[in-house]
Amino acid sequence: MQKKESDDRAVDDGFEQSLEKARRPRRFGKRYNLLMKWVRRTHMYTGLVLLPWVLMFGASGVLFNHPTWLSPSDVVYQESGEELRELTGFEKSDPIALAGVVVDRLNEGQGRSEYELVEG
Repeated sequence: MQKKESDDRAVDDGFEQSLEKARRPRRFGKRYNLLMKWVRRTHMYTGLVLLPWVLMFGASGVLFNHPTWLSPSDVVYQESGEELRELTGFEKSDPIALAGVVVDRLNEGQGRSEYELVEG
């Protein structure tokens, strides 16, 4: 009977020790702590250095997307057709003629006249 009581006490002691071990805060190695300190500081200083660029990017984005917010008059930019052609190299096209070409090409691919241009 005494053997059983001493075994029970040993089990209880082992259980209490494992509970105490689980309650203790986990300690990492010295190298890990130094690495994490370096990572945190690098992250902080990189963020502080890049903050002005992020703010300028946001402010310029707002100004480009909403040009009328800070100007007293409407911003309108009109280019004549001739100036636009000189700048881009594009010619003004006739939409009806372009639609006819698209319908013809679609019908060529089908081998039959399935598509037709409806006037309207």
